[in-house]
Order: sequence, then C-alpha cells, then structure tokens
Amino acid sequence: MNLLITGGSGFIGTNAMEWALNQSYNVLNFDIQQPKNADHLSFWKNVDIRDKISFGDALEKFKPSYILHLASMTGMDIQDISFLDANTVGIENLINICRNVESVKRIVFTSSLLVCENGYIPKSDTDYCPPNLYGESKMSGEKLVRSANLHCEWAIVRPTSIWGPWFDYSYKAFFKTIDRNKYMHIGKEEFQKPASFVGNTTYMLMKILLNDDPEISEKTFYLADYPWYSTKEWANTIQRTLN
Repeated sequence: MNLLITGGSGFIGTNAMEWALNQSYNVLNFDIQQPKNADHLSFWKNVDIRDKISFGDALEKFKPSYILHLASMTGMDIQDISFLDANTVGIENLINICRNVESVKRIVFTSSLLVCENGYIPKSDTDYCPPNLYGESKMSGEKLVRSANLHCEWAIVRPTSIWGPWFDYSYKAFFKTIDRNKYMHIGKEEFQKPASFVGNTTYMLMKILLNDDPEISEKTFYLADYPWYSTKEWANTIQRTLN
C-alpha cells in the first residue's frame, strides 16, 4: 500500500507523516517546502501541485493507493484570489491526474470551516457562504470534487481550530501570550469553541482515509475534539501546564 500526503511539510502534514512512518507505511510527501522535521527528508519530493505535468509524472510513478490531500494556501486577508490557486488549480490537477491512475482507492480532500462564515450553520454540505477569498477558494475546491465523478472513493474534511506540535501560526501566538503572562480573559463567559489537538486530528483523518467502510465515500466530516472546551478553562490549563 502506497500512501501519498500532499502538503506533508505543513503543520498537520508533519504530524500525518510522523503517524504514517510510525505505522511503517510506504509514504511519500509532495510539497514545495522542505519538511519541518529533518527525519522526514528522505520521504519528501519537491512537487508543486499547480504544475500539472510534474505533479502528474510524480503521482503516476508512485502509484498511491490512498491520498491525503492537505496541500493548500492560506490567508484570511488575501485580496487577490489568484494567490490561492493551490486550492483550486491544485485540486483540479489532482482530480484530472487521478482519472488515469487506477491504483487510487480513496482520496481525502481537506477543506475548511470557512466555506461558511463564523456562526452560520449550513443546511447541507453544499450550503455555502464564505466570508473571504480564502473561504471562497475552499468552496470552489469542494465544488470541483463533488462534480468530478471520480472513479475512486472520496471524502471532504473541514477541520476546526487545530493546535499542537509543529504549529507555527494562529494558536501559537495564543500559547506564547499566556506563557508571557500577558493573556487577559475578557468577561466571565465560558465561551465554548470547537478545536482539536493535532494528534487527534491526524487519527481522525487516517480513520476516514484508510477505513474500508464504503459509507464514508462522498461524505463531509468536521474534525473536532469532544467535549468542547471553554476558552477560559483552556487558557488556565495552559498557564498551569507552563507553570
């Protein structure tokens, strides 16, 4: 079994690579960035998913059985959607390439909660209202997947706020602020927020990708830890842990 992880040099990707290597899977990382973990260098191939020819050659040569597609561009304040073409062109290339690769059994496409604005509860998997261009690019990627008529099984995942080893944005600043004794919790509300430790996220991703249950195919999954944790209690826990 060959396992391909696109974006395996990123935050979630680094943890997914570590999980796969610990399971002794024949895994390969396609990414334009070198791995964060130097131990993963020999399992990395410099591949740009926006380059259909080189992407196709590398994928057809590896003949993956399962693909965890994590590679994407992020940015909440992007004003030019072309900057996010990995989220659209990259997915379109992957879809078209996989039409000619019969070894592929299942692909998990990583989308985002931001295909809908914060606070909006979608009525269905295809009820969209993205708040920015990043969310719009992820929405477009989902639409490409749903209309592709792939020969293999597929699923879409929308991770919640992810934190843990190798993170380098978002919650890293939250942790550092608490570590410096500069965090102030405003008000008395025990605000509940969906989030997930990256080890749990990786476990859920792999269960969705590698499970033989055909009912998983063509479904959309949200990845979060339960029960939800209050932001206040989370901050206090981090403070106690960091002493």
